[in-house]
Amino acid sequence: MDKDTLTPTRDEVRLELQARLLSDSLRLSTLYGPEKVARLVGKTVSSPALVAPSLDGYPDQLTLEDFDLDKLQVGQLAMAMYEYAFEFLHPVGMLPDVFRAETEALEDFALEFRSETFWLFMRDTDHSGNAGEAGWMAVPALVEHTQARLALDLGDTLSIKQLALLSRITERAVKNATSACGDQSWS
Repeated sequence: MDKDTLTPTRDEVRLELQARLLSDSLRLSTLYGPEKVARLVGKTVSSPALVAPSLDGYPDQLTLEDFDLDKLQVGQLAMAMYEYAFEFLHPVGMLPDVFRAETEALEDFALEFRSETFWLFMRDTDHSGNAGEAGWMAVPALVEHTQARLALDLGDTLSIKQLALLSRITERAVKNATSACGDQSWS
């Protein structure tokens, strides 16, 4: 991810979403049992002992690859947001206000990336796999970019941060440009 403009790659967004879904699924398995959660994900379980260790590890344990984002609503929404924010493609068949509401739902989901429980989970490499290497800013950055683009398209007032995101420059560069022009109307 570009650190100045917080521009995530599609793969970073997908990895973070899969890791979040895996984390939530493992937490749900403590409430409902691992078999029910595996069925919810669509994984066929070979034995009821999902969490029982064996010499080969955990053969039926959920992994990142078990979450096919192309088939899940949250994955489809995230990819539509990515295309809208970075590839300038409008979501087909969705009004801008409905799309904005959907992005706000993903924003709530993204806020959990900052929770203590999630960070503790991601430190456990038995569960997180290669997701432990993620920067954990791709999904929040995707939400910010999408909201900035929506604000522009819907005629809302843009903040300095939103203008910086849209122009892919730093906030400092935007502030310098607006002060050089004598324009103090930006917030």
